[in-house]
Amino acid sequence: TINPAAGGSLSPTSGTSTTVTPNAAYTYANPAYTVTSGAATVSQSGNTFTATPTANSTIQINMVEKPKYAVNWYVNGTKEHSQTDIAGTTLTNIPDLEDYECGGKVFVGWTTQSSYEHATDAPNDLITNTTGMTIPENGEDYYAVFANVETTPGETTTSWVKTDIA
Repeated sequence: TINPAAGGSLSPTSGTSTTVTPNAAYTYANPAYTVTSGAATVSQSGNTFTATPTANSTIQINMVEKPKYAVNWYVNGTKEHSQTDIAGTTLTNIPDLEDYECGGKVFVGWTTQSSYEHATDAPNDLITNTTGMTIPENGEDYYAVFANVETTPGETTTSWVKTDIA
């Protein structure tokens, strides 16, 4: 059996060897299995559990929900969006700031630095493409970065400004 039942499925459900298919939001608990009746030695190799019973036995596979982490998106000091899910989940509804203006400055990307300020260099972790980003373990806060961008024929000049503040 699997405890809780929502944790996944077994195939086959009887015999001395079974393969567990965990549901996406679950992982193995510690301990990963419990002999609930009878007597048996159990070994685990990945998702396969093999029992060597010395009597009729029932073995329970123990699952727990994976931890969930929050990702927050801040623009001008205000949390614009938050998403909480398990690590590795694709981020959705990231604020679209393409046409957003902040005190005459334009949006140029995201950083994890809540108080970045430098006149000539971008933050070393500047994120300009959020396609395919996923929730990292332990979550993360991202802050909008705005800059003065001047374009003249043949060159673009960017003056970096403090993150998240107009």
